[in-house]
Amino acid sequence: MESSRTGRAVPRREGLPGHIAPAADAGPHATPRGHAAVDRELYLPRAWTDHPERYRRAGLDPDEVRYATKTQLAAAMLERFWAGGHTAGWVTGDEAYGGNPALLSVIATHGTGYVMAVSCRTEVRTPGGKFRLDVLMARCPDAAGSNCPRAPAKKARADTTRPPST
Repeated sequence: MESSRTGRAVPRREGLPGHIAPAADAGPHATPRGHAAVDRELYLPRAWTDHPERYRRAGLDPDEVRYATKTQLAAAMLERFWAGGHTAGWVTGDEAYGGNPALLSVIATHGTGYVMAVSCRTEVRTPGGKFRLDVLMARCPDAAGSNCPRAPAKKARADTTRPPST
């Protein structure tokens, strides 16, 4: 349920006019022994942060909690994770995170790999030149088989839920 008077994490429904609610970002950590949420941040949309009275009604201090994008919150959580002496082999994220060069730079600075979804409009450099991913995927030879997955027309993404076809 949405609430304009609480700061608790609630489902986001940005697709409906006038229904933008706070949401939580979590920092899960997985190892062969299990997984756990090791950090969290409350994401407040600009509709909240631009109205200090709304903050006060929710019990938040507008001088302490400022607007930050979800990728900025993710970078802060990762920095705290590494500052705590933890390590990770790699970081994953959806298209919103994969399309943010500042976040990718933070991750790379710590020598950590990442696997991120990206927009089909993302440009990549290859020995043959610079291409948008959707154009590059369309140029994959059919003989490449499982070495060159086909992307949907509107989005290019890695599908890690099933093994490659043979």
